[in-house]
Amino acid sequence: MARSFWSDRPLGVKLAALVAAGAGALGVFAVVTVGALQDTGDRTDEVLASAELTGDVLLADMMHDAVRADVLQALLSGGTGDLYSSAVADLAEHDATFRDIMAEALADDLSPEVTASVRAVTPAVEDYLASADSIVATAGADPAAAGRAYPAFATAFSALEDELPAMGDAVTAYAEAAATSSRDERSTAITEALVIAAAGVLVLALLGWVVTRSVVGPLNQVRAVLAGLAEGDLRGSTDITSHDEVGQMAASLEASMSNVRAVMTAIGDSSTTLASATEQLSASAQDMARLAGESSVQSGIVAAAADQVSTNVQTVSAGSEQMGASIREIAQNASEVSRVAAQAVHAADSTTATVAKLGESSVEIAGVVKVITSIAEQTNLLALNATIEAARAGEAGKGFAVVANEVKELAQETAKATQDITARVLAIQSDTEGAVQAIGEISSIIGQINDSQGTIAAAVEEQTATTTEMNRNVAEAAVSASRIAENIGAVATATTSTTRAMTDAQAAIDEVARMATSLHSSVARFRY
Repeated sequence: MARSFWSDRPLGVKLAALVAAGAGALGVFAVVTVGALQDTGDRTDEVLASAELTGDVLLADMMHDAVRADVLQALLSGGTGDLYSSAVADLAEHDATFRDIMAEALADDLSPEVTASVRAVTPAVEDYLASADSIVATAGADPAAAGRAYPAFATAFSALEDELPAMGDAVTAYAEAAATSSRDERSTAITEALVIAAAGVLVLALLGWVVTRSVVGPLNQVRAVLAGLAEGDLRGSTDITSHDEVGQMAASLEASMSNVRAVMTAIGDSSTTLASATEQLSASAQDMARLAGESSVQSGIVAAAADQVSTNVQTVSAGSEQMGASIREIAQNASEVSRVAAQAVHAADSTTATVAKLGESSVEIAGVVKVITSIAEQTNLLALNATIEAARAGEAGKGFAVVANEVKELAQETAKATQDITARVLAIQSDTEGAVQAIGEISSIIGQINDSQGTIAAAVEEQTATTTEMNRNVAEAAVSASRIAENIGAVATATTSTTRAMTDAQAAIDEVARMATSLHSSVARFRY
């Protein structure tokens, strides 16, 4: 029951328990260590106090001797002078120091033994100091009386010297006890710390082992199942019943494997059925492809014949259309010829009148040319006279001579031009007479053409009607033949497409069959 409870705890709780155990062990270790350090500190304080008191005991012994030295100095001084004054001052200082040491020793109350020893020696100290104070004071007034009192002082000195070691022994015993106690406390603290640390490590190791075992063991089981799954084994089981994260993961894994087993079973059955169906479908597709191929061949033959018929009919249609176009063109040309002939007759008449007018104009031009020729001759004579006069004028007439010479040259060129124009006008007059005669002959020929054109137009009109009817019939035949060829072509195309589609279907069926075989092989890799 306890194991089941622990196994069902979440990983966070298990890890928290491990951390809590570590924190608890650390807390206990800290508490014990702090207590041990506190005790060690107390013992250390005792050792320090005992060391200080030991110093005070030594100082008290020194004051014991110093007071006697002060008494002897006062006696030797004779009760006067600086030596006596120094003895009085030193005694006062040493007396106060001695009394302070004893008071502090009682106030410290380190131990009953030490306090008892201090109390035991205190009367002797008081007697000793009182005797010293008395002798020094007496030495200032009566040195002889002070000398007589010295034996009593020496007795007090000896008594105190006998009792002071008892106080030193008590303090030494206390110091040794404090040191021993400090060592014992330190050893105990170290031992307790080691024990607690070992116990904490042991608890943490045990709890860590429990936590690790509760996590790593199930994870190894899950890993083993996953390794089997990687090799195609779907029959594995983790056998984990805990409800922590690892248990939930194992449950999810087993549920997934169960689903995969069901899916693989269904895929295996489906792949077998698919392989059988693809075999049947492949046989049917091969038959359909064969029939489609035969239909395609026959359709091709019929389509070729229909194309030939359509081509022939279209050729006849094109020929008749061309003939009709030729006849229409002839009729149009004949009509155009008739119109042109009429225009030619009119143009010939106009041309005759124009040519006659041209002859008259050429005569007028000849008269104008004669006038220009006469002016050019006169200008030439004037230029010649001007040249002669310029020569007579000498140097002053050189510029005028140049101008006269240029005028003469222009007159000569004008004369030449008028001669040329005269020759051309004579030629025009001669050509005009010939043109008038030719135009007369052309007008006669055009009249004959116009008469023959009527007969041609009537014959063309009849031929146009016949050709139009023939073109209509041939066009209808061409359209029908073309439609037949198109339909047969469509049938051939459809048959070819069917053949191609069946070829593609056969390839697809083969691919499906291959995939079914591959799928079956893939499923066969798994064990379920």
